[in-house]
Amino acid sequence: IPLHSLSHLHGNDDVRSCLAGIRKSLKKDGRLAFAVHNPDPAVLARDPDEVFRIHPGIAGVAAYESSRYDSAGQLLDLSWFVETSGGTERFAYTLRMFFPLEIVSMLECSGFRVEQRYGWYDGTPFTEESGTHILVASKA
Repeated sequence: IPLHSLSHLHGNDDVRSCLAGIRKSLKKDGRLAFAVHNPDPAVLARDPDEVFRIHPGIAGVAAYESSRYDSAGQLLDLSWFVETSGGTERFAYTLRMFFPLEIVSMLECSGFRVEQRYGWYDGTPFTEESGTHILVASKA
């Protein structure tokens, strides 16, 4: 499950249902691999009225982000504003934030065993500074 796709499932029941379906269809020696964001406390604490510049590398395009974090639901509401010569477009979406021990517990409670944890797609070890949390799990 690449590119933080699991984070689009906002409720625990949806996540558990997804994991149960994966476990049921996974072959005996199969592996589940997925990436989620490692929540950054500084991003979660941002003022929702502030806008931050992102992705400055494309000529003629400016992109900005604002966010609001709902700690009760662990949901990060994001808005991206992309400015081009044609005007500004807004893209909004919500991501579930999975804290590192929480996602490991969810896997274990769903009948998986975590085999590997990485901080990036190149196999960098997962640390508290990692922006991404990649997990590889098998059936327990």
